[in-house]
Amino acid sequence: MHVNKLTENAVKKYVGGEYFTRGQNYFNLGRVLMVEQTKDEVTGFVQGSRTKPYKVEIYLENGEIEDSVCTCPMYSECKHVAALGIKAVQIFNKRTSKKPFYNNDTWRERIDSVCQLKPKQGDNYFELQIVLDVEEKSPYTDYPLYSHDDEFSTYAQKSLCLKPRLLDPETGRTSMVFISWDNDREQICWDNKIGLLRSEARLYLGLLRSSVSYHTSNSWAVAQSNNARELWTLLQNHDKYQVPLVGGKKGELDVVINKEHIVEEMRIYEDGNDFSIKPVLFKNGTKADLGRTVFVGSPYVFAINLEENNLIMTTVEAKKLPGFVPLSVPGDSVDEFQKIYLPKLIRKFPIKSKTNKIIVPDQQDVKPILDELGIVP
Repeated sequence: MHVNKLTENAVKKYVGGEYFTRGQNYFNLGRVLMVEQTKDEVTGFVQGSRTKPYKVEIYLENGEIEDSVCTCPMYSECKHVAALGIKAVQIFNKRTSKKPFYNNDTWRERIDSVCQLKPKQGDNYFELQIVLDVEEKSPYTDYPLYSHDDEFSTYAQKSLCLKPRLLDPETGRTSMVFISWDNDREQICWDNKIGLLRSEARLYLGLLRSSVSYHTSNSWAVAQSNNARELWTLLQNHDKYQVPLVGGKKGELDVVINKEHIVEEMRIYEDGNDFSIKPVLFKNGTKADLGRTVFVGSPYVFAINLEENNLIMTTVEAKKLPGFVPLSVPGDSVDEFQKIYLPKLIRKFPIKSKTNKIIVPDQQDVKPILDELGIVP
């Protein structure tokens, strides 16, 4: 394929709409520094957020982009590929010369880009928001699935996903395209503005980044069980960093952090001649609706519920869930259970008996006493 057959639609099809939009912004800012063509290849340099420009190579076949390579952290199919592709369409569709094109008309922009020109004091500061959503995820990976067929969906489970979002305080516009998990150190180019995040927001973004897992710097991140407690602490303290939380895939929901806790109790039930012991979660004295609740952490640290226009997050006080499987006690072992094992459970959990064959003595909350004595139960 010859370069002069390349179209912007082919570029957009290859990189996707999100990175095509970001590439257009780079193209408009004059960040494509050099373009060279051969019969089936476009090579060039694109000025990114770092001092050294990224080298980009685009390989063409039958009117489409077959492959690409970029020296940026994404390696391929990125905004730099999009910017170079758009520039190649603009240049080589208008001339037949194969000589390299150098962007000599934008020397001011190039110098500003290399020097990473700072915005004026008090100007062009974007605000950071964190978008929280509940999505399906595969049992084989920690990353969310935003589309899957009906057969596979039976194996999927819910997970908490997070993504940074920009707010321009001057216009009220928001964007999840021009912000990434790595923007805690970089300038941000958006709507022909060069702006920064405030120091508190950059710090918060960096702390969140270390508590979640994500494919690429611009993807949705997923809450991880091993970092759930650190993540929950950060989410609860978002106001200290002046970073609002919003819910829903497009940030259309209000996020509410519930002051009430979800607590765990053990319940003893009569099951024919035997007895069963099951963990039960309660919220505000009512049994929690586990079917509509997403739990984060192992054991559970916090929970998420979607209710009307709110995404509600609640602390979970659970020592064993998940992991404590409901168990059965044979009826002929009730005396042994009552004398030896029931006291062990009482030391760890609030427990209630739903049968008069097993009597649970009145329980006193000894945790404040143990905390005062420095004893860990």
